[in-house]
Amino acid sequence: MYQEIYARFLTLTLAAISAALSQPVATLRTTGRSREYRINFRATLLKFRDRFFSLWSADNSEKSILDLFQWIIQDQEMIRPGRSNPRKSKYINPLPGVVA
Repeated sequence: MYQEIYARFLTLTLAAISAALSQPVATLRTTGRSREYRINFRATLLKFRDRFFSLWSADNSEKSILDLFQWIIQDQEMIRPGRSNPRKSKYINPLPGVVA
C-alpha cells in the first residue's frame, strides 16, 4: 500500500516539475494570441502514466525526456478571465493528447 502512495506522489511531483518546465515554452509559442494559455495538468499526468517506465529504460533518456516535454507542450488550455471556471471549455476531449 505504501508503494502505491509513494508511486502516486512521485508521479504527481514529476508531472508538476515537467509542467512547470514546459510552461515558459508554451507561453512563447502562444504570445501572439489574444488570451493566455497554460499547460493542461491532467493531460500531463496521463502522459506521465503512459510513458513513465520508458523514461528509465530508454537508451537515450535525455532524448526521451525532451520528447515527453514536446508532447506536454502540445496540450494547452486557454485561460478565459472573468468566468466562474476560466479553464473549462464547451468541448472537453476525453483523451487529451489524442486529436478527436
